[in-house]
Amino acid sequence: MTRWDPQQKALHRAIGEVLHYRWDPLGVADDPAARTEYEAYAAQVFSKLAAGASVEAIAAYLTGVTVEAMGLAPAPDHDALVARLVLAWRDELATRGVPEASPVSSPALAPVPAIAAADGEPRRPGLTLTRGWSDEGMLEFRIEGCDGTSSFVNEVCVGLADLEAAVEALRTFQGGMQGGPHDLAFGGFGPTWAGGAFRARLQVMAGRLLLSCEQESSFEPFGDQPVASRATLFFRSEPALLDRFVRELAAVASGHRQTAFLEGV
Repeated sequence: MTRWDPQQKALHRAIGEVLHYRWDPLGVADDPAARTEYEAYAAQVFSKLAAGASVEAIAAYLTGVTVEAMGLAPAPDHDALVARLVLAWRDELATRGVPEASPVSSPALAPVPAIAAADGEPRRPGLTLTRGWSDEGMLEFRIEGCDGTSSFVNEVCVGLADLEAAVEALRTFQGGMQGGPHDLAFGGFGPTWAGGAFRARLQVMAGRLLLSCEQESSFEPFGDQPVASRATLFFRSEPALLDRFVRELAAVASGHRQTAFLEGV
């Protein structure tokens, strides 16, 4: 039986966490019971790294697993990002030794720093859509936008058919990202709608995905007039991270997932 040294053990653990929390083609990262879902693939990636595999080789393996073993649509940009994270951990461990921090939270893998909020929890830029109640073709979204320093949360009612159409529109946008901006919008702004609103404009420039997110709360009485809180936040992401967000949003629409997260960088 081969005995692994601490660096090899740390690398194997890092690969497992990267695949579970960042690759996650099945959308099970939020389920503690599924923590070992990708362990067999982590072992294969570990072996390939030990043999000197490149980013391209690791990415091709992950894409092959996604398509052939899982029967899912390929996401080569996302797989390439995950492969770079895996190799970053290999290089980090070789250079600095075994870290104390969890691989998914270490600065070696995180392109943005963890910013402490007032409650002490880390805050990262991104867009989080969480499914709430649903009834007769409608559901409620709790939407949080964060630019890394400030955040805004509101709730918006969305028709299930509208959500499914939004997912398809995002997929179309992915197929021609250099062609112009795309708006992801739910609800309606202003007191006429009054039930909360959200609009994110997505545009790719110089290889980066730029987002401006407008959010408005429900209108409530305030003195002699109805008022609503409103915020506009800006952050950057990557096309590969949009791939994962679209898959997660599709799973939310089908009821197989509660949350979709578009990570900022």
